[in-house]
Formats: sequence, C-alpha cells, structure tokens
Amino acid sequence: MTQTAKPSLSQRRATVRHLADQGMSARAIGAHLGISKDTVRRDLATTAQAGARQDEPRQPCPSLGAAPPGGWLTIPVDDDLRDHLAVLLTAGHTVTDAIRRSTELLADAYRTAWDYADLPSGVRPDVSCRPVIPATT
Repeated sequence: MTQTAKPSLSQRRATVRHLADQGMSARAIGAHLGISKDTVRRDLATTAQAGARQDEPRQPCPSLGAAPPGGWLTIPVDDDLRDHLAVLLTAGHTVTDAIRRSTELLADAYRTAWDYADLPSGVRPDVSCRPVIPATT
C-alpha cells in the first residue's frame, strides 16, 4: 500500500476552510481528511482569525488542483445532503466519487423507467428503493 505525504498544517487548514466553504459539516470534513471534528473546528477558528486580515490574497485549495476540463460544480449543501455525503465519505468515497456514483445510480434508474416502463422520457419516476448488493473487492 502506498502512503501519500501528510499535508502541511497550512495545507490542511486551507483544505478544511475550502470544504467548509463548500458547505460540508465538521464531521464530514473530519471523516474525509482523517482528523477529528474538533481539529476541524480549531482549524476553522484559526483560519477565520487569519481571514480577518484582508491584505493577503486567498490561496486555492491545495487538494483540488487545477479545474477539470468541464469546470467545477457548485451547489448549495443543506443538512440532509451534508449528512448523506458524510455517510459516503465514511465508507471511503471522495466527495466527487460519492456525487458521481449517486448521480449515476439515479440516472440509470430514470433511464430504465423510461426504456422499460410505461413512462414518457423526461417524466420523473418514483425511485423509492433499490436492492443492495455487497461490493466485491
């Protein structure tokens, strides 16, 4: 198993601040980064104090790198979405992978309903449950 270099304190704090600005909870950020929610809160308090100084330009989140070819997706994150993402992060997904996979599953369910059910394309089907199959490793 390959280990990645541990980010510096300033890199971690920048990442924590960025994820919090995107609407993630302290618990979800902690799960994503492998740190406690209390560490997340301390990092946010520290960056909030440092952010009060407007003389320094804000640095981009070091963990995100350059924008992907399609650009970034920014959405409002409510408590339910934040909690759902925290569950997926706890299971080892990244935020991007969690959103990509859940969107893929829902889109597949819609396509199936449109292709095989008596439902016109473009009409939102009721997708209430799906069988759970353990992932193979």
